[in-house]
Amino acid sequence: MFSWVLRSIVMTVVHVVARIVLGVAVTAAPLHGTVSRYTALAIVVLIALVWAGIDGVIDARRHPLVEDRTDLIMRWIITGVITGLVAGFICHLLEAAGVDGIGSRTWFFDLTSGAAGTALMIILPAAAGIGLGRWIGKSGVDPDEEAEERRQRRHEIALSGVGGEE
Repeated sequence: MFSWVLRSIVMTVVHVVARIVLGVAVTAAPLHGTVSRYTALAIVVLIALVWAGIDGVIDARRHPLVEDRTDLIMRWIITGVITGLVAGFICHLLEAAGVDGIGSRTWFFDLTSGAAGTALMIILPAAAGIGLGRWIGKSGVDPDEEAEERRQRRHEIALSGVGGEE
């Protein structure tokens, strides 16, 4: 449980700070708004990609067998959804409190379409990061050693009677 809570808190802070900085940048230099928007988007996406990639490397090295690995994508899906909802709520409150340039709209938009967009900004790069991280993490594993671990695992299952007749 704590793994997605920590990720949700950090990604929410990153998203809200990015929107505040983006609001200040667009208000101060409106002609550079496009560059500012893409920079803010790239920062949020890059953080999700790198963090999920690190998760993938750690998981691949900790569990060389694919069937023993942690369900990292579900962790990041929950993180994306929670971040989208909480960041939308916080940004809407900040806009109502008078912070200019946040780009908040109605409650309904912020908690539906805005939250979905934010969730996708986290989930899609995280999925790519997990795959890339697991590929990088697996590159240090000896294929013969992995095959031996699989054989040993099958032997242990056969001895315990799981999946077979007793």
